[in-house]
Amino acid sequence: MSSELESLKQRITELEAENVKIIADYETEIAVLKEENAKISELKKENSDLRMKFANFDAERAELKRRIAEALRSTEEERTRRVAENTKLKARIEELESEFRDRLTKVEQKQTLNDNTPNDNTPNKNSSNFATQ
Repeated sequence: MSSELESLKQRITELEAENVKIIADYETEIAVLKEENAKISELKKENSDLRMKFANFDAERAELKRRIAEALRSTEEERTRRVAENTKLKARIEELESEFRDRLTKVEQKQTLNDNTPNDNTPNKNSSNFATQ
């Protein structure tokens, strides 16, 4: 029995050594897993930060689109207003040019009449202002 007991003691010693090795391997694996978990936590935080930045960029992009649309609308309104104003001013210019042409024609007609009408300062034989000879 003694040899059987010795054999069992040897087997126990072998199992204890194997157990120590397994425990060391598990501790090493646990350390690696903890390190990987820490990296995962960092990546999750970075991912969360990036999602926040992306959401902010999206909000800023939406705001910029809204401002651009508002600027385009405002610009179009201003352009429409100026086109209408220019149209009114062109009509007013045509009206004034027409009035000017009409007045110029009247002045030219009066000038022509004045040129064709004898001047009161010129001697007229039929005039009573002059003594007869």
